[in-house]
Amino acid sequence: MLKFILIMFMTIPLFASAEMREEAFGKNEGYPAIKNYGVTETKYMVGSFSNMAQFHPHNILQPADKPFIFDRPTNALDGFKFIFMGEKLSLDDYMNKYPVTSLLILRGNNILYEKYQYARNDKHLFLGQSMTKSVTSLAVGLLVADGKINNINDRIDKYVPELKNCVMGAVTIKNILGMNNGLAFAERYDGKDDITKYATIKAKEGRAKALCAFTKQEKDQGELFNYAGINSEALILLVRKLINGSASDYVSTRIWQKIGTEQPAKWLIDGENTEFGLSFFNATTRDWGRLGRLLANDGQWQGEQILPSDFLINATSIDKQPPSQWPGNAQYHGQRVGYGWQFWLVDSPKRQFFMRGLYGQFVYIDPQSQLVIVQTAVDEHHQTYYPLLQMFRALAD
Repeated sequence: MLKFILIMFMTIPLFASAEMREEAFGKNEGYPAIKNYGVTETKYMVGSFSNMAQFHPHNILQPADKPFIFDRPTNALDGFKFIFMGEKLSLDDYMNKYPVTSLLILRGNNILYEKYQYARNDKHLFLGQSMTKSVTSLAVGLLVADGKINNINDRIDKYVPELKNCVMGAVTIKNILGMNNGLAFAERYDGKDDITKYATIKAKEGRAKALCAFTKQEKDQGELFNYAGINSEALILLVRKLINGSASDYVSTRIWQKIGTEQPAKWLIDGENTEFGLSFFNATTRDWGRLGRLLANDGQWQGEQILPSDFLINATSIDKQPPSQWPGNAQYHGQRVGYGWQFWLVDSPKRQFFMRGLYGQFVYIDPQSQLVIVQTAVDEHHQTYYPLLQMFRALAD
């Protein structure tokens, strides 16, 4: 039975030293990887999160013919420090303190900071975890721009007849994008939750049957934010249906090859040869940064409009969402955040948003200052969310 994510035994003390973390993550064994969609042992996290595609079926997104080369101003952030919990931290302090595999800071065309840990480098493809959901959303945006979706307020079963006569089929594409389908669905990643039930049914009967298996309506659609991977799985089914082909090829030709990427990306596929909509997109840190730069420019790249700007602005603006998705209402593990269309929204008067994946994967974006921060991590204690947010705010001001 496929389990998307398994809860891991937390073997590293919360405030372990850098040396203790290296040892726990398997430094003495060369940071080994394991053939598992989830994580069962701490020592396999570093190796597995940067080599996931070597073990599993995947599609390849080809890079650009000519990579976009960032400028590197010298000493750009020398002396920069931010305050978190009363402590002044430099960027190197932050890297030393937390289990971060890579950190990249961009502003416009400039790389201001780039650093890797645990023997990772700029050639490794880092698992984005649920940052993949944002990539899936961008594919939906392309479908809207291409006229394949008439209106995101349409029910999804208008385009995916396999979902007719089930509760999910009656949900609008907009509410699916916003994790606002009203269905009762719990993700605890304990092997007994609804995401496990979904994966089990999907493996036996396919994605559409698995999506239709959830019938309990907790509230009317649009009235309850509930972060659930089945929304992203419904969206990738929509993409596959409307393009009659691979989402990887669609995203590769329409986005990946147009933004100067330097390495192929790899997107894991399931038993139906369809990409996972909720996870398993793998890319280099700098290529995650290039995607962030595209989003910071509202879908424009070097004068060409790659993505529809109206879709992106609607997807990443608090005031475009229903109240159930506003900060304070759309809480996540007690964190005051907002939610857009498969993007998280910073609680800020400015339009700021981020892509987010389990165990500390982030791409933060501030269009106004053209700031992009990419972090990949093996953060089993979820320590980095608040200090990274504070770093982002300090750099964006």
